[in-house]
Amino acid sequence: MFLQQNKFFDNNGKLNNQGWQLFSFLLDFVGPYPDLTPGIIPSPYDIFDKFFGKVVTAAHELIIIKNKQIYLTYRDDKWWKGWHIPGSNIKPRETVKEACQRIADSEIPGIHINDARIIEGWSVVDNPRFHNVSLLTMANFMGEPTGGKWFSELPSDFLELHQRFIPTIKKYLK
Repeated sequence: MFLQQNKFFDNNGKLNNQGWQLFSFLLDFVGPYPDLTPGIIPSPYDIFDKFFGKVVTAAHELIIIKNKQIYLTYRDDKWWKGWHIPGSNIKPRETVKEACQRIADSEIPGIHINDARIIEGWSVVDNPRFHNVSLLTMANFMGEPTGGKWFSELPSDFLELHQRFIPTIKKYLK
């Protein structure tokens, strides 16, 4: 209502020049990418989804393999249900290894990432949540992961969104 009363929108309901100036000003006060781990803070998923629906983000999908098995975690939320490759959007100024360790700490605790490398990437325009770039990332690790399960073959309820990774994953399971 404040924005409409102060004429920050054009006739189509989009930000006009004055609205964009306000948006730019407000961005100066936005902190770093929030920790969306449930229970850490009241997760701002509605803001997260709205914002990431306006930009193309990059995500690391963290592949860990041991004894020709891949470690997957189960996801059951409003977006997806099934086994998936743990992952997260990359934070500003975060290295590949740092992002992978953050993913491990959040989704597969119990491991330390020794090194990580991007093995393939996709522009995922058909993601129902928002368009992103998905970087399939292989990591060498120490420790024993928890929170998921080892698979020698991908389960039947492997997320449809991650199906595109199957040919690449299979190369590493041989």
